[in-house]
Order: sequence, then structure tokens, then C-alpha cells
Amino acid sequence: MFLVHSRLPKELLVSFEAEFGPYEGEIARLSQEVRDEASLASKQAQKQENELQAIERLEAKQHRQSWTKFKKDYHASKAEENNRHLEINRCRLEKKRFEALDALSTYTYQKTYRQIRKECVPDKLILAALNDLPRDLPETFRRILCRYTEADDIDIGREIFRWIAVAKRPLTVEELREAIGTKPLQETWSDNSYINDMKKAMACCGNLVFIEEEQQTVHFTHGSVKQYLLSDAVQESLSKHFVDLRKADGDAGAVCVTYLNFPIFNQQVARKVDNSISATDITTTVVKNSLPLGQFANKIALSLLRRGDKTGKSIHHLLKDAAGDIDVNRQQNSLKHYPFLPYAKQFWLEHTKQGIDPYSMKLRRLWRNLIVEASWRDTLSGVPWTLEDWENRAASVLQWIVEQNHCSLAQLILGSDVELTQPKLLIFVKGAATRGHARLIEISLGSEKVSQIILDLGLQAAAAGGHLDVVERLRNAGAK
Repeated sequence: MFLVHSRLPKELLVSFEAEFGPYEGEIARLSQEVRDEASLASKQAQKQENELQAIERLEAKQHRQSWTKFKKDYHASKAEENNRHLEINRCRLEKKRFEALDALSTYTYQKTYRQIRKECVPDKLILAALNDLPRDLPETFRRILCRYTEADDIDIGREIFRWIAVAKRPLTVEELREAIGTKPLQETWSDNSYINDMKKAMACCGNLVFIEEEQQTVHFTHGSVKQYLLSDAVQESLSKHFVDLRKADGDAGAVCVTYLNFPIFNQQVARKVDNSISATDITTTVVKNSLPLGQFANKIALSLLRRGDKTGKSIHHLLKDAAGDIDVNRQQNSLKHYPFLPYAKQFWLEHTKQGIDPYSMKLRRLWRNLIVEASWRDTLSGVPWTLEDWENRAASVLQWIVEQNHCSLAQLILGSDVELTQPKLLIFVKGAATRGHARLIEISLGSEKVSQIILDLGLQAAAAGGHLDVVERLRNAGAK
């Protein structure tokens, strides 16, 4: 039985080989063709997938490019539109200046003509008057200024010229009124000390200045007016009208410091300080402390406070909103009644870069108060450092002083009892030497706090920048 079962598979295998043996090669070939076709189909599918991905990437790239181009074109069109508006405004302002200058020339000509018609009847006098017309703009300006001989007119005109020349931005008529009316070390703000009619006061300038109607700002009629007032010719022949730019800038700083220290601004400029009781708890605290606990009136009052009114706001919220409105109105009234205040707060530090030496110790003390009391006066809002940075003599403060070439702050820092580390002194000296700020170098050397290595590094920085005067000063101080 076992032999029968063992021979059966062999017989089946022999039978299978005999039946399919002739076709074995054909079967192998067909199998290979199927495998090749499957491989080819797989490759074609992969190729199609790659082509689709390439198309999608190309479309995405084109979309990004079109979007980028759209944004670029949009920003370019906006910039072009803004530039067009700026150019239009500039042209309008320039047109008004030329119109004012033309009116000035016309006025001079008409006045000469009237004098001719009234006084100069003979032909030789007419020719003499025509030959005496101003030859150029400086001569026109000189004749205009010579018409004012009264001391008060000259003083008012000179103050207006000085402020327009040194102002960090165009001043409005009201700002200029308070600026020329405030004197250094003036004790208090008083409206009686300011000019009543600024248009009449500006008449002392003889059409050399004008008021821009839209913004009500005051400008020179033409840029050549400022150049003339700063020139040596005026200093020699019309010294009372000459504008010393550095002295005028220092005087402007003294006025700003005096103005900000007026006692009337102790509350006007102060920031709101939170009480120990929050605004939302004030009314509840008052009721609890004024009515006995447990009394019926106390319970009714507290329930009404919690219930609120028909608008959904409780009484303490209404009181808080009312207090905020009062603060806003107070600030608006401050700007309305004290128009020079925003300018003084923004530019007092910039006007005092070169110091306030011509004035007394009292003014320098007032200047220091604006820094020490800046937390409530808000007089350091324009600088990129905090009052804490100032007290710690942070590197950002020293860097800003060097960048702005602020000699007054440098004197204050280097002359104080607060010890500066050598790395901070290096920031100061090297930065001043790199920029060629000779006076800052003098201030740092005068403090006697600079080490030999800082002197040497400062000398290298000054030499690299080509600042020969600073190089010479550092070498005289012992730098190698």
C-alpha cells in the first residue's frame, strides 16, 4: 500500500512533464512578457505622476510670481500716488512762496512808482529813482530790514526770524506766539506776557515770512531769506537782525526747559496714578464705610450697585467712564490753552544738545528735573530708552548720546557720581572717535575716567575715520 502511494506522485509528475514539457519555454516567455508589460506600465504611471507633479509645481510657481508681481505693482502704485501727492503739496507751497516773493517785488516796484509819481516829476529824478532799484535779492532784503528802526519792532522781528530758523519743524502761529513770549527762567505761565495780535507782530518781518493757510504754520518767504539772515553781510551791516544759529538754538532750548517747568504743568503733564482702591471698587467701598454693616440701607445700596442701570453698566463703571472723559477733556484743554507744550516736550532735549552754558545754575537744575522727573512729566517720550536705562547708565543710553552728539547729557553722565564701567566708557569714547565728535572726546577726557587702553582704541577709531582733530587731541592725552 505504501509503495502504491509513493509511486503515485512520481507518476503524476512524469505525466505532467510529458504533457506540458513541450510548452515550458512558451510559458516562461509569456510569463516574462507579462512581467515586462507590468514593469512598463509601472514606469509609465510613475512618469505620468512625475509630469503631473512638475505641472503642479510650475503652476504654483507661476501663481507665486504673479502674486509677487501684483503686490510689487500695488506697492509701487501706492508709492507713486503718495509721491505725487507730496509733489503736489510741495509745488503748492513753492508756488505760495514765489507768489509771496513776487508780491514783495511788486510791492517794492509799486512803492517806487508811487514815489516817482508823487515826488520825482523831472525826468532826471525819474531815471535816478529807477537806477536806485534793488540789484538783487540780498539788496532787497537789506532795504526791507532797514525800514524798521524802532527797537521793539526790531526785537520782535529778530525773535521771529530766530525761531523760524532753528525750529525742528514748522511752528504754528500760536506755537510761535508762546515761543517768543516765553523768556528763560520765567517763573510762571501768564497769558499777559504773550503778544495779542501775531499778524501785526509778523508785519515787523516785512513780508520776509508768510503763514501757510491750511496748517497755519509760519515759514520764510524763500530759502534765500534764511541764508541772508545767517550771512556775514548781515552780521556786519545789520547786526541787530543777524541770526546766530548756535546761540538761537541754545536760547530755544532754554525757553523749552523754562516752559516745561512752569508750575501750572505739575498736574497738566502728570500721568494718572492708580490709587490703592481700584476704580471699580470705589463706590462699593464708600457705601460700606459710610453706612453701618447689616443695616437695611447698606444692603439696598450695595444691591443697586451690583444690579447696574438699564444700559447694562453698573454705577461704578459709569463713574470710571466719566473719570476717563474728564482726563481726555483735560488733555484737550491743555493742548488748546498751551499750544507750545507738545513742541517743547518733543524737542527740548534736541535744542539743548550743545549745553545751556550762558544761563545760570538754576536753568541747568530745571533741565535736570526734566530727566529725573520724567516718569510723571513724560518728557523723555521721544528717546529709545527708559528712565530705568538712564539710572543704570545702560549701553543704549550711551550709544544714543554718541549718535546724537548730545554734549549736555554726556557732561551730566560723566560728571555724576555714578561709576561707569570700562566697557561702557569704551562704547562712548570709541563711538565719538569714529564719528569725529571732538567735543564729546573733550568731555570724556575731562572726566579723567578713561583708561589707557580706551584711549588707544579711540585713537585707532579716529584714525580709521580720518578725523585728524580727534586724533591730535587723543595723542595729546597720551593715546598710542
